[in-house]
Amino acid sequence: MFGKLRTIRAILTQYGLADSIWRLRYNWRKKRGDFAREYPAFPWRDKSLSDYFNADGPQSSGEIKDYLKSRAGTFIFAPGVFPQVPKHWRENAVNRANALVEHGEFEYFSCPDQRGGLGYPEVDWFKNPFTGQRDTQAVHWSLREDFDSDRGDIKFIWEPSRFAWAYDLVRAFAATGDDKYPEAFWTLLESWLDANPPMIGPGWQCGQETAIKVMGVSFGLWAFLE
Repeated sequence: MFGKLRTIRAILTQYGLADSIWRLRYNWRKKRGDFAREYPAFPWRDKSLSDYFNADGPQSSGEIKDYLKSRAGTFIFAPGVFPQVPKHWRENAVNRANALVEHGEFEYFSCPDQRGGLGYPEVDWFKNPFTGQRDTQAVHWSLREDFDSDRGDIKFIWEPSRFAWAYDLVRAFAATGDDKYPEAFWTLLESWLDANPPMIGPGWQCGQETAIKVMGVSFGLWAFLE
């Protein structure tokens, strides 16, 4: 009893009353299934470009490309015009990109000694290559459990889906001009989309993780616009 009271006191001290109440209400709504109803899952193919752009916006892939080139300004570098990549960046990026493209090995947590094989071009996005465990909760993100002993640490499932490989592929292409790197970017992106329909599975379980993906996709899209 006293242990629980100390825990409650620590939570209120750390987060405050208002945030603690918000979290309790959030968890209650989550268990009730409110978010699954408010943000229903859907197949990617059910959405068209017109769902994302207004009537006078781009309506085809070619128009999107022209729109980005003419109106989006400069995102880190001009499209197709790469800055000079430092030598050690070139070497490291090419090594990591080749490990991925040639052996299906993804680097985990920016650690060169920690690479795990998930395959390429067919990728097992839900496998922990270090333990052999897999995430099998292919349900709406709000109905998934945060902790699952069968899956293990979810960070090992999330890591390949953080799209850090996009930066390596861009740098490797900037260093070598080899078309296998942009081809790998699109192959991996389409593989991820096939395995992760909107709102389903671990790829949508965390807003921060989703934002990290958007950064990687934006960087790769801009670099490989041509």
